[in-house]
Amino acid sequence: MSESFTTVMWGNASNAAIPVPRSVVEALGGGGRARVHVVVNGFEFTSVLASNLGEPAIGFSQVRRRESGIQPGDALDVTLTLVSA
Repeated sequence: MSESFTTVMWGNASNAAIPVPRSVVEALGGGGRARVHVVVNGFEFTSVLASNLGEPAIGFSQVRRRESGIQPGDALDVTLTLVSA
């Protein structure tokens, strides 16, 4: 199952995350720590849903920011696919 949405990257020079709407987490059905395949503005990776200030999010490391060219404040087109255990 996949869910797509648009958002804006949270963060600063040290920390960044992709905010995930609660409705997307619920639709995926994997819970708050689900493993997901992420496609963000064409850049792909696998991660785990986490929390940032109490809201669902996916961490986006400095390495991923360098590789993708995506930075905090950028508009994002995101597709999440639940990864089977």
